[in-house]
Amino acid sequence: MTFKIAFASMTSFALFCSSALADDASRAVPPMSLVPTLVEYREAYLSQVLSRLRVSAKDHKTLSAQDIDRVLAGSQASSHASVMSSFFATDLNGDNVVDHEEIADEPLKPVRGGWLVADRSGDGKTSLSEALTYAADIAASSSRVRSLPELQELLALDPNADGKLTIEELRQIANNVFDRYDLDRDDIL
Repeated sequence: MTFKIAFASMTSFALFCSSALADDASRAVPPMSLVPTLVEYREAYLSQVLSRLRVSAKDHKTLSAQDIDRVLAGSQASSHASVMSSFFATDLNGDNVVDHEEIADEPLKPVRGGWLVADRSGDGKTSLSEALTYAADIAASSSRVRSLPELQELLALDPNADGKLTIEELRQIANNVFDRYDLDRDDIL
């Protein structure tokens, strides 16, 4: 049997968070990140949900706000490195300045506009200092880590409100969610 699941409202999400471990949790609508999709068996669902915590938590056992901040910082560092890598690849003569000739040779059209925007002095060249500033701006604005809202949703499920979600707490919550959809209780959706 296959289910098509509708999006949960924020009110339902708040209700679910407050009753995630309670016996009446089966009546609350879980957050979308916990709704079983593309899985058929309880084991696959639990693996899918628990791996989100394991991958993001520094100790692979407990998710905290610090872990979420670390994931965001890692994403921003990666974005910064990507921009700087492009700068150095465009700086063909290795003088730590990207000029019009080098920009003209750059095959990536979006970067051309980027390097022109990065030229804050207006001299037609992008210096290493300007590139670093530009990369920092791009990294700060690219805080769209795909998993960030999902991790925040998971942490909001913290049943004892201690600011941490343990693997055991998440396992219990995930089992309750699976039970909500496993109407015939055969561990298969």
